[in-house]
Amino acid sequence: MPSNLVPHENGPFRDTIKQLAPNRWLLGSSLLCERHEPADISCAWTDIDGSGYSLQTFDEPVRSWTNPDPEGPIVCVRTFYSSSVWRIGNSAYFKSCLWSPEIETEATTIEFVQQNFPNVPVPSIMKHYIDEKGQFSHLLMRTMPGEVLNTAWESLSEIEQQEVAHQVADIVKILSSLSRDAVVSATGKRVMEPYLMKRGTPQPTHFDCFLDPDCGSNFETIWGKEQNEFVFYHQDLGPTNIMVERRQEKVVVSGILDWAGVGFLPKGFIATKPSFSPGFEFEWGCAGDRRQWMIMLRDALIGNGFQWFAYDWAEWFGLET
Repeated sequence: MPSNLVPHENGPFRDTIKQLAPNRWLLGSSLLCERHEPADISCAWTDIDGSGYSLQTFDEPVRSWTNPDPEGPIVCVRTFYSSSVWRIGNSAYFKSCLWSPEIETEATTIEFVQQNFPNVPVPSIMKHYIDEKGQFSHLLMRTMPGEVLNTAWESLSEIEQQEVAHQVADIVKILSSLSRDAVVSATGKRVMEPYLMKRGTPQPTHFDCFLDPDCGSNFETIWGKEQNEFVFYHQDLGPTNIMVERRQEKVVVSGILDWAGVGFLPKGFIATKPSFSPGFEFEWGCAGDRRQWMIMLRDALIGNGFQWFAYDWAEWFGLET
């Protein structure tokens, strides 16, 4: 429109826009317009149903609050001792984890994978921040395509199930191409792996489950020096952390979830862990043998050249076999 229009103070449209607050206006009779300073909106997105969400800075005291309505758009989908996962609408997930300065954030690990292994499917980060007052790290991620393997498994043929196991084993092999001289995270911090701590080791707090970077020599008695190379490994590739999707009649791994605590671990541990960790089992409600994925992934990893030391590990760990 031209910029030299003459204002008409008493015209019929004088009250079309009403100011309700310094940064709030009513347009017409039913459309609310709000202005936000650039720093206020840190993240905004549109859900697949067309509704919009945004994150804004908030520094006011919380005087009253309630838990989210379980029938509403924000729902807690998983909760653990050290973390929780919430679904926001249909396009985003919000994850909170216990945090301390000496451990890696999941966001940093995901960014590390994106930089070093761009073909490995990881969540897209929308927002990440550290709540130092509450000792939490918070991570907002976009929903990944596909379905969680735990729920998709029974709809797959045996050939497709085997193919998924081989695809995951191939991803593990790709990740293991990167090594370090110590048991550390992506940027050299401590790694969480309770199955590399002997049974009976005191763990009074969650953070005592994190390994000392110099502990690597302790594991040579399990698998020998050659297999004690510290390679990058996602040690929690259970069926709830793998997304699969059918693309042109082929089932592909469309996403790998939960990169918290991931880092550089002994090579001999890779094919060994699926044999004893319950995290590789299917959850309750899944028909058939709950250990199917454990066995199939273990065999695919062995087929990719990773050695199996389950009995040696069990003796070292103090587990009865």
